[in-house]
Amino acid sequence: MKLSSRNLDTVIVLTAALFLIASLLFFVAVDIFNVFGVSERLLAMQDGETAYVWYHWYEFPVEVLQWPTLAAAMLIFAIVYGKASERPETADLSPLGSAPIVRRFSLLIAAGLLLMLLEDAGDVRHIITDLMNMLTGGAGGGSRYGYAATLFELGYFAALAAVMLFAIVRYRHAFIRDQRTVYWLAGGIVFYAVAVASSWAGSAFGAVLDISQLYTAVGNRAVELLFVNGAHSEALYEHARETVGNVGFMFMDRVYEETLELMGAAFLLAAAVRVYNLMRQ
Repeated sequence: MKLSSRNLDTVIVLTAALFLIASLLFFVAVDIFNVFGVSERLLAMQDGETAYVWYHWYEFPVEVLQWPTLAAAMLIFAIVYGKASERPETADLSPLGSAPIVRRFSLLIAAGLLLMLLEDAGDVRHIITDLMNMLTGGAGGGSRYGYAATLFELGYFAALAAVMLFAIVRYRHAFIRDQRTVYWLAGGIVFYAVAVASSWAGSAFGAVLDISQLYTAVGNRAVELLFVNGAHSEALYEHARETVGNVGFMFMDRVYEETLELMGAAFLLAAAVRVYNLMRQ
C-alpha cells in the first residue's frame, strides 16, 4: 500500500475544506440568490420533496462521504497496527513511539473509528433509542427522547469518546513528537466533540427539559435570516414546512452538523495517513 506523498495528509484536510466551502457557495447561490432561476424550476418540479438544495446536498454527498473517509482511516490504522506488530519490541520507530505503544495506540484508534462508522452509517443509537421507547411506551410529545433514552444517548456517546480519548491520552507517546499528527488528531476530536455536544444538547437534552430545542431555535433563526426574504423564498420555505416539517432543525442537523462531521473525519484520515507515512520512513 503506497501513500507516497509526504504532504498527502495536508491535501486531505484542504480538499475537505474546499469541498465544504464549495458546498456552502452552491446552496447559497441556488437557495438564497436563485441563480439562473434554478430554485424556481426545482420548486415547480418537486412533488412531495423539498426544493431546498441544502436539504438534499448535505445528505448526499456530504454525509455519505464521511463513511468511506472513516473507513479509510480505520483501515490505515489497522495496517499501522499490523506493521508495528511485525517490528521487534525494542524497535525505535522515531518520530513515533516504540513498537508496542504504536501497536496499542493504532489498534484502539481503529476500534474507535469502527464504532464511529457503525454509528454514522448504521444509526445504531437511534435504533436502540426507538427500541427503548417501544418497550417503555415512548417519550411522548412527538419526541423520541425521554429520560431513559436521553441518558442512554449520553452514555453511548461517552463510551464511544472514551475509546478514542483513552488511546490518545494513554498512548500519546506514539505520536506526540510529530506536530502534524497532533494537529490532525486534535482537530478530528474537536470537530466531532462540537457536533456531538450540539446534537445532544439541542435535541435529547432539550426534549427532557421540555424547552424549545436549541437546534430548532437556532435553525429557525438562521432559516429566517437566510431564506425568508422575498416572494419566491417564502414559497420555498412554506413548501419545505409542508414536506420536511421542522425546517430549522433539519438545517442544523444537515448543514451545521454534517459540515463538522466531514471535517472531523477528514482530520482523522489525515492523522492515519501521517502515521502510516512516518512508519514507512
